[in-house]
Amino acid sequence: MKLAIENKPDLILLDVMMPKKHGGKVSEDLLSNNATKNIPVIYLTSIITEEEVKAQHGMVSGRPIISKSSNREELLRRINEVLSIKGK
Repeated sequence: MKLAIENKPDLILLDVMMPKKHGGKVSEDLLSNNATKNIPVIYLTSIITEEEVKAQHGMVSGRPIISKSSNREELLRRINEVLSIKGK
């Protein structure tokens, strides 16, 4: 949170499963803070497969999600998609 507030990145790639705080909670914290609420987030996870991501239409809790098993091109496609929406 501190880094996001200080640096205001264009996008955050957020792991779902982290040792101290679940990615969903971090996402909620980002949304509830005025300094970070407009920073787009893409969830990354190894707990679901690409097929499961597709079954969820690539979204979880209103945020894009991508499996860590996805290839680089898919990750870049999703990043470009989210950034192009942000730019509108």
